[in-house]
Amino acid sequence: MWSKVFLLVLDDRGAALRDSVKSYRKRYNIDSNREVNIRKVIDNGGCTGKEFSDVTIDDKLIVIAHADARYLRAQKIGLMSPFEFVELLSILGLKEVGIISFKCCYLGAKSYLEDIKNELYSDIKIGYMSAYKRSAVTIFGHEGVGFIDSMIRLISAGLLKLPDRWRVNFVRGNTQAPRYSGKRAPGETVYELPRESRRLNALRRR
Repeated sequence: MWSKVFLLVLDDRGAALRDSVKSYRKRYNIDSNREVNIRKVIDNGGCTGKEFSDVTIDDKLIVIAHADARYLRAQKIGLMSPFEFVELLSILGLKEVGIISFKCCYLGAKSYLEDIKNELYSDIKIGYMSAYKRSAVTIFGHEGVGFIDSMIRLISAGLLKLPDRWRVNFVRGNTQAPRYSGKRAPGETVYELPRESRRLNALRRR
């Protein structure tokens, strides 16, 4: 459905996250030109601002990290609020994307996605966002979300799952995504906020 799939790895500590990264690389045939690992970016001197400059509204961005209902966890950065995540997208050069799919435990349990939407800069266009409501584990290359869904994945060798309304929080962003064919979520107001914070500004390459 999507033209291209990009991968943003905020944290690859531990076997579970590394297995998840490998699974998505294989499933979507993601090469190194479409993958950004934030640890490697920092180790190599910081962002160029071009990492995601080629992403279009017809593309999908997958984000892999540890998380809870209130924060993403990024290696060498720490806990990330919704505003800081929006800042990171800007620093990485993202201008538009059809959907951001967060492959993180619990991030969809509360209002993190809605808060991202309310923090979006006017020059970043996002069609949709999704995140898991419960803990997630990779089973046969797919995610089991919560105990029951994980058992269904295990018994069916990854082929079956619970309906998404039990698994995923889905939020419409601030623009239309023509390639998305599923149900629509109501739109809300987008707010323009300051462009920098001291913590993430250090990511910029000098």
